[in-house]
Amino acid sequence: MTYQLIDAGSGITDIQMDFFDEGVNLFVSRKVAGDAQKALTQVKVLEADARRDYADLFPLPEVVIEDEGGML
Repeated sequence: MTYQLIDAGSGITDIQMDFFDEGVNLFVSRKVAGDAQKALTQVKVLEADARRDYADLFPLPEVVIEDEGGML
């Protein structure tokens, strides 16, 4: 996940976030009232929201079942 904080003027900061580095074709953004410091407090919230709202785009981790020496 990568993000940019962009001063949109009038005390508004735009968080622009993408997940291209993870192989996921998703771009999201959110406007935050306040400066870059205030917007930084919302980056993790936006990331969590995007991962939850678009969960179908993110690959699930592979589950490895190991044989513990017994018969299956």
